[in-house]
Amino acid sequence: MANREEHYSTTGSTAPPLAMDAKLLMAECPEDRKLLKELVHKEDASKMMVVLASTTNQPAAEKPAAARAVMNPLLLAAASFGACEVFYFLFCREDAREPLPTMTARAFHAMLAGDTSGADGRWPSTHQQALDEIEEGGAGAAVAVGHQFTRRLPPPDAPLLEGATVEGDTALHVVATHGDAANFLECAEIICNRARGLLLATNDKGDTALHCAARARRLEMASRLIALAKARDDDEVERGQAASFVKVLLRTENERNETALHDAVRAGDGDMVRRLMDEDPDLALFPVQGTSPLYLAISLRNGTIAEILHEKSNGNISYSGSHGQNALHAAVHQDNVVMSTKHVLKWNNKLVKEGDENGSTPVHFAASVLQPKYQTYRTYHYRCPWIQFSKVPRIISSLLDADTGVDPFYQSDKNGMFPIHVAASVGAQITVAFLLNKFPESAGLRDANGRTFLHVAVEKKKLDVVLFACRTPSLNWILNMQDKDGNTALHLAIQGQATILRIFCALFGNCEVQLNLTNHNGHTPLDQSRSMLPRGLRYTRDRWDHIQEIYDRNAVSPEDQAKESEKVKDLTQTLGIISVLIATVTFGGMFAPPGGYRADDHPYQGTPIHAGSYIFDAFMMANTLAFICSSIATTGLLYSASSAFNLRARQYNIMIIIFLMDNSVTCLTTAFALGAYMVLPPVDHKTAVAICLLSPLVVVYRNIRKAVEWGYFGYCQGSD
Repeated sequence: MANREEHYSTTGSTAPPLAMDAKLLMAECPEDRKLLKELVHKEDASKMMVVLASTTNQPAAEKPAAARAVMNPLLLAAASFGACEVFYFLFCREDAREPLPTMTARAFHAMLAGDTSGADGRWPSTHQQALDEIEEGGAGAAVAVGHQFTRRLPPPDAPLLEGATVEGDTALHVVATHGDAANFLECAEIICNRARGLLLATNDKGDTALHCAARARRLEMASRLIALAKARDDDEVERGQAASFVKVLLRTENERNETALHDAVRAGDGDMVRRLMDEDPDLALFPVQGTSPLYLAISLRNGTIAEILHEKSNGNISYSGSHGQNALHAAVHQDNVVMSTKHVLKWNNKLVKEGDENGSTPVHFAASVLQPKYQTYRTYHYRCPWIQFSKVPRIISSLLDADTGVDPFYQSDKNGMFPIHVAASVGAQITVAFLLNKFPESAGLRDANGRTFLHVAVEKKKLDVVLFACRTPSLNWILNMQDKDGNTALHLAIQGQATILRIFCALFGNCEVQLNLTNHNGHTPLDQSRSMLPRGLRYTRDRWDHIQEIYDRNAVSPEDQAKESEKVKDLTQTLGIISVLIATVTFGGMFAPPGGYRADDHPYQGTPIHAGSYIFDAFMMANTLAFICSSIATTGLLYSASSAFNLRARQYNIMIIIFLMDNSVTCLTTAFALGAYMVLPPVDHKTAVAICLLSPLVVVYRNIRKAVEWGYFGYCQGSD
């Protein structure tokens, strides 16, 4: 547009704006710009507006990926293999403004073998044929190089070192990544001598060549890059400018706000860490905000590198980490790296009081570490007021020994949770006992919801902590403490229903637990248990008057009635099959008794052989009761399955039918055992006895829930 306006003003022309059929062409890469230049000479310039996006003044690191020139394949291969002769050959051709060759892979590998003539850029006659094998298409030629495959070549007039890979790596990045032998070091020096700005050039991830060298553990390459940076500093000093290029290189951060030192720490290269720290002792202070090298080393459980960082920095080091944490957070989270915790505390014990973005201090982190190997002593702990503290977590002990007072153990996070709450929430019973022994007053600490550690343990279903609190007489004063909603620990246990039955038994079995305390809704634990009974059809052993209260208070909606009706219908289908099956079996057992009938020549012909014996009479009575119960149940199902009857009446019938079916199964099991005992003893008495002993398992299964409840209650109540 500027050129067009200048043309108008110079010629004095008042030409109208461009016609509607004018063409708008835009070029962003060097190849397209060359094509447009050729096209301008062929087309009518009065009908064309050409936009050339020039990027020659932009730094290489700031070029968009779409506008960045693609690296020459020969240059990429030479950088990957460290072929210095190829570098000399390519740069000589560039300096002479000669077109760069596009050759086959066979010719290029011959060149990498060292069969070049030197700096004049001419090839021996033995390889002239290989040079002649230039693929058709020029810029579309392809050369396979290592693990990369490049199909586009920059135009001959583009600077060779401006090209980059698809990830934005310059030739210096490639050299720094692939080796640090003498040939690679020479290649790096060649590149920097021609384009010193590439020392600070970054790829798409923000990494410099020094990042790549540190990540690949190329110590010699990193040293050479630093030396090249120093040489540039010397030039700047001669010009009267401040020498800071080395520090800029060392402190350059990538997209993750990490310097090359972070990559060295992550690679576990202690020599690389020493080399970088020797050059800049303050390097461990960067980044100002974010993950410091020390935090990263401790997170990776590399105590040796952590000591190197502290030693080389003379204590002037950053302890910051991610999410507002510090190095001590990382140390205590690694439960088996106690030495790191002690070292960090020795370097800076004030870190104990620092909280992260959630307000959690390192003591909170240490309290959250659950160590199962300590829980094997729980039987002993439950019988004693306090445990033997030689078994306590070592990290908690080391934090307690730090000269910081007791403040961190009484410091809450943003949710109001203290370390004892955190330990209770993960079930770390040993840690809870240790904290209570050292700080007895912490038993009454409350979180933002007014809950003690016992409330938290009940809510998180941590049985070990609840049992410990119930077995420790000195903690009786917190058993009935209420939270902001007025709920005691027993209220919360009831809210958990069957999932924390043992926790409820532990609290209910303690005589100090009050059963009549009401919450803010006016409900005692008993009231709360009644209100949590499920509405509608269910099988329960509770008193009918209590159930009636629930139905009187809560009327069933039409939607609930439809659901209950569907439940009754499905249940009657299942019970109908079972009841008819039992009636059929017992009916057949009546007329086919065990042992058969007497022969025709017997005075009581046609009668059961075992008739008159006690076992036979018991068998017949059990069989008859099973038949009667199942028959009545079948009749009752006819009423409960019909929607013509009231829903309440159908539910009532279902409850009676379940009771009858329950007893019919018991009678049928008894008849089975008695029948087997009638026919087997004469030939196999032991098998008959075994059958009689195993048959009651059916009855035991019917009452297993009650047995488990009483068993839990007895276990949790224990002996004080």
